[in-house]
Formats: sequence, C-alpha cells, structure tokens
Amino acid sequence: MAAVIGCDEAALNNICAQTGVVIGNVNCPGQLVLSGDTDKVTKAVALVQEMKARAIPLSVSAAFHSPLMAPAIEGMKKAFETSMFRDAIVPIVANTTAKR
Repeated sequence: MAAVIGCDEAALNNICAQTGVVIGNVNCPGQLVLSGDTDKVTKAVALVQEMKARAIPLSVSAAFHSPLMAPAIEGMKKAFETSMFRDAIVPIVANTTAKR
C-alpha cells in the first residue's frame, strides 16, 4: 500500500487502470491510499512520482481494502457466525460526536 498526496482522484484512477491497483482509501481530498499487489503498487508509485505528486509506501501486513483480501471473507463469516456478541462492559465513545 502507498499513501498518495497531491494527485487528484481522476489521475489516480488512470494510474490504477494502468497498473492493476485500486484506491483502497480516501483519507481526504488530495490524500488517497493505493492498495494491491506489492509489485503493482511499486509501479503505480513510480507513475505518481513522475506526475510530481508524493507517494509514500506504507508498511502494512496485507493489501487491505483491495480485492486481494477477498479470500478472507469466508473465514471471517465463520468467525462472526460462531462469535457471541453482547453489550459492551466499558463505555464506547464515538470519535465523531464524543457521545456514548
């Protein structure tokens, strides 16, 4: 994965189409995250840098928010089906409203 700063989403979509990566996250306008196979992300980063935008490789353990995570779906479904959910013991405060 790589954080991209200073590249508009349309231009980045074009790079994604050329390299086979996806926009895995939109942090805010002008700050997006590329996700996908490591070699493809490396190629996309080079193209971003050719456009004089910043691309910062991210040290993560997987290509989160990309189609490469699809094989994890079945395992996660089984984990949720066998998990017991209940009300939280400690208060949970939403970071957008600061309300419980």
